[in-house]
Amino acid sequence: MKRLLSPMTQAWKNLRRVSRATSMLNFLASILLALSLNRALNPGLPLEIKLHELAQPATTWAGSWLVWMLAAISLILFFVHWGYWLDHFSQGKDRAWIIFGVLLGSLGMIPDTLAETLYLGTLPRLAKQAVAAGPAEAKAALQSFADWEFSARMLTGFLGNGFYALGGLVLQCLSFRSKALPSFCRYFGFAVWISAVALSAAVLAANTPFIYVSTAMTMGYFVWWSAWLGFSTQPEPGT
Repeated sequence: MKRLLSPMTQAWKNLRRVSRATSMLNFLASILLALSLNRALNPGLPLEIKLHELAQPATTWAGSWLVWMLAAISLILFFVHWGYWLDHFSQGKDRAWIIFGVLLGSLGMIPDTLAETLYLGTLPRLAKQAVAAGPAEAKAALQSFADWEFSARMLTGFLGNGFYALGGLVLQCLSFRSKALPSFCRYFGFAVWISAVALSAAVLAANTPFIYVSTAMTMGYFVWWSAWLGFSTQPEPGT
């Protein structure tokens, strides 16, 4: 007969499963960003080069963005299961703050997936129009593309990432105070979410070198941290 797990143990088991899936999807998304998407996303790239890159996107362009959307969904599931575990671990004492952290982090999915949809379909279409435009329409077409590209970058890099970072910081502080995560995850998690805040600041400041550095740090740290959490043993209250 299958042994029934306690609600607390089941919550930890579910968090570990989601952590592993989230780590894997974000690792794959990071690889696709470096190999397939970076050339057209580089904020320091001249507009004319971006137009030609996006007017004839590689066959992996659409698939890469679909992976990024799945990564965003997995991150929301991660926040929900993290909050659920914290609520069990703290026996409901921090429930209001847990709900706040989960909701704050989950808000990031709205601007993030909206931006990814723009990158998936709208920007390539605008790039084709700009490339094909005659002399009279070229200036307006270029401006339209530049405006939409800027909006997409702010939606995902500043707003979406900012919500993820702030929600993660709230849950991280609660986990640190109650010792609800294994020691490594309890401490290293701050590096994950602080680097994410730095990424939002870099996007807002349009600092291209800092965007690259903070993106690499955020994605690398998060993949490592969530994978570690996914294979960790369950902490016990009072330890």
